[in-house]
Amino acid sequence: MMGRLTRAEWTALTCILLAVAVTRLISIYCFYLYDDAFITFRYTANLVQGNGFVYTIGQRVQGTTCPLWALALGIPHSLGLSLELSSRVLGLLFELAVAATVYFALIREKLQRAALIGGFLFAVDLYLAKVSVSGMESSLLLLGTAGATALAVRGRSMSAAAIAALCVFLRPEALLFAVALTGYLWYEDRRLPVKPLLLGAAIILAGVAVQTWYFGDLIPQSVRGKMALPRSDSMLFSVALFPYKNPLQALMTVTALLSVRVAWRVSRFARIYMLWALLLVLSWALTGAHLWMWYCIPVFFAKALLTGIGAAEYFKSTALSRMLNPLLLLGVTVLLWSGLAMAVGPDRMEKNVYSRIRRWSAEQDFGQNGAHPKAYGMDFGAFGFYTGLPVIDEPGLVYPPSLSRYHTDPVAMLLGEQPEWAFVTCYDGNIAMMRSGELARMYAPLIRFSIDGDTTISPDLKDVSPIWKPDFILYRKLPGGS
Repeated sequence: MMGRLTRAEWTALTCILLAVAVTRLISIYCFYLYDDAFITFRYTANLVQGNGFVYTIGQRVQGTTCPLWALALGIPHSLGLSLELSSRVLGLLFELAVAATVYFALIREKLQRAALIGGFLFAVDLYLAKVSVSGMESSLLLLGTAGATALAVRGRSMSAAAIAALCVFLRPEALLFAVALTGYLWYEDRRLPVKPLLLGAAIILAGVAVQTWYFGDLIPQSVRGKMALPRSDSMLFSVALFPYKNPLQALMTVTALLSVRVAWRVSRFARIYMLWALLLVLSWALTGAHLWMWYCIPVFFAKALLTGIGAAEYFKSTALSRMLNPLLLLGVTVLLWSGLAMAVGPDRMEKNVYSRIRRWSAEQDFGQNGAHPKAYGMDFGAFGFYTGLPVIDEPGLVYPPSLSRYHTDPVAMLLGEQPEWAFVTCYDGNIAMMRSGELARMYAPLIRFSIDGDTTISPDLKDVSPIWKPDFILYRKLPGGS
């Protein structure tokens, strides 16, 4: 297929890949690694160092929902590359592979305009670009599902089923992708795809069996922690469908809905993603799940795909088709994202938070006098990764008693465990908690790590944000505090 592309199609693909590379490289410059990525990094680091696939040495708790990503990161890390850098490089490479996979799939379906428009939407969207280099597993998940989809529409259902099953170990909700894939195969062949279904089920069950044997628990602790979060119905609209900070994504929700009919008719590739996106949205609506941006990447991607197909059909019969010049679109992309780079500037999280945690940690002797101090954490990923301390985490992702014994009550955890350190996310409710009652007599603020560079640690800590932001206070237990 690659050899049968026309010169115009090769030019379009090259421009799309350059646009993806530009936006992802600028994202690396501007945007930070997500805190959750560091949880997975610590699993990878412990595995490579021979300590087992664990967060805290000696405690087999599955606190990562993406074990396959953690294992993939182990390859470059075992060669001496830092997890921070290798996760971003792999994210960039996987994004290029996703763009190429989708482009070739749509070209096979004679959807050249859709391949061009969808490819550039994938390249320029802020959230798709930002998450791709955040250290998370999202890009590998997209590549796996795009690859499985491309194989399925070409009739290679067994290979598609195997890859879809493996994707479950990148994100649990990829199980819904496997359901969508099965539904597609059933719809196309008018019979249940028994062999692919059995192969996929066998791979998933084998992986679950290994996880259960190693960790001693059928359900990952990270899943238990996230299931314990309170219901949040509004996040479906404010994060997945109409994010107010991303007008393009909000617009693509509308254009994707308008494009469903034509996309279903002309693209078998789009059918599978439509089914998966629908299942995801329905599951989030029914469960009121807490959503973070990287959870929504498959839906964001599906919206770009559907919009590309719908817009191509519209442009086909209008004078606007002359605007679909790949070199022009590449130039606009570079111009827009260069302006973004100048407006946002370099990654402040690395400068003001992560690097300062590393420096502070390097100055400590956590194991002095044979002691093994523990730390309490809310957003604990980077702090736990750079310090290596055993962590009592509020959401209960890596420390099961947070759920079973303390029911995610931070006051009860701090009073019950009395850790040496408390890494507290700095917003008014948390600061009020640390200033009151027994905690005020037990802990004192030591250092502040804020994305804004604010280092204020006065005892009252007034005028802190009423909502979450990357701003953290490290407290230390006072001598004699108990």
